[in-house]
Amino acid sequence: ECASGVTGEILKPTVSYENDRLVIRADVARTPSAAANCQGNNQVPATVTLKEPIGQRALVDFQCVDGEAVNYPVCDLLEKWMP
Repeated sequence: ECASGVTGEILKPTVSYENDRLVIRADVARTPSAAANCQGNNQVPATVTLKEPIGQRALVDFQCVDGEAVNYPVCDLLEKWMP
């Protein structure tokens, strides 16, 4: 969220394997500063290694299922990729 334009360390992504979708959660470590502005920050790529093939399942961002972003336009399309 508010990190004065700096993206923190990307933590190891987790994947929930469901019958019809893979829900991917990628968190970022909090910055140590208590006072920060909300100017936004760069997108940073992350690599997710899957233990199972995607098959016919959708890829879904956890933040659009059960996170603060649920009501934001980025989550208007729940599935980020469909086979």
